[in-house]
Amino acid sequence: MAATTHSSSASASATTSASSTTSTSSQSSTITTYITDQSSIAAFNRGPVTATFTPPASCLSTLTLQTGQIYFGHQGAGYLDTACYPASTSSLGPHAWDVYYYSPAQCPSGFSQATSVTNSYFGRAATQLTLGADTTAMVCCPSGYHYRADGHACQSSILSTTTKILYIDPVLNNNVWYSTDANTPSTTTITRTGTSTYWVLGDGIPVWWQSSDLKAFAAATQTSSPISANTQTTSTQSQTQTGTSKSSGLTSGAKIGIGIGIPLAVIAIGLVGFFLYFRRRQRTPVAQEEPPEYLTEAKPELQDTSRDAAQEQAQSHEMYSDNEPHNPVRHHELPS
Repeated sequence: MAATTHSSSASASATTSASSTTSTSSQSSTITTYITDQSSIAAFNRGPVTATFTPPASCLSTLTLQTGQIYFGHQGAGYLDTACYPASTSSLGPHAWDVYYYSPAQCPSGFSQATSVTNSYFGRAATQLTLGADTTAMVCCPSGYHYRADGHACQSSILSTTTKILYIDPVLNNNVWYSTDANTPSTTTITRTGTSTYWVLGDGIPVWWQSSDLKAFAAATQTSSPISANTQTTSTQSQTQTGTSKSSGLTSGAKIGIGIGIPLAVIAIGLVGFFLYFRRRQRTPVAQEEPPEYLTEAKPELQDTSRDAAQEQAQSHEMYSDNEPHNPVRHHELPS
């Protein structure tokens, strides 16, 4: 629960601007003002809340104790925890809480329809706003709270004999409520005796919408991520399913992808390799095969018989003469 301030002297500009378009009726001692002018009714609208608004858990877990009254968020003209209501309420004075609504809007996360109204909508003050035939209006209260017949108030009773609560105790200084202990709440124990009942009150969230707004709610809900009990349950289930899929290995899609991808990759690599080999073979001349080793052994050299014959013939020419008989001449070497 954040520390916030709330001025108690702000004026009700919306109520003043609508005074010229009102009609009054007297019933016993209470005078009820009915506003029918649409522009004047729109002055009480705090703005649209199409996306699901999710107040923090501290709005209900940490209460406010003021002048003997325990309440959540805001009650009447007291301290205001702005985190418990849509952002447009942060600068509103106490009189602005007499009559107000959000439109087009839907119940916040953790809130539910406590009551619905037709024909006219009323707040804490004796002022009623006329509703169109196509307008739905209701008051949303937190889980565990129900509608109190007091404008837009919600309440819940403390039924346990002994109940421990967390609370803050704001102070009023110069017409402004301050909470110095919003981040460090106090603790107290409430003890019921006999038939006594302790009530926890708070201003509910009145919402208006028309049938044409339902599509906007659906679209905003899909794009937003409100924190609610259902959302947390879904998140837990998703995490559980994710953990199960991890433990069981690859998904079916991954297995199919691997089974198809690997063969295709092998085929592609083979085609590229064959193409490169074929191109290289075309560019490189084919080397002639060498004959076997036994065919390349050195052959024995042939004698040059023609040369020997010539030498013999020359010698014969020196040894013979044409005029002499062809008898060989014998030469004898003289002894020395």
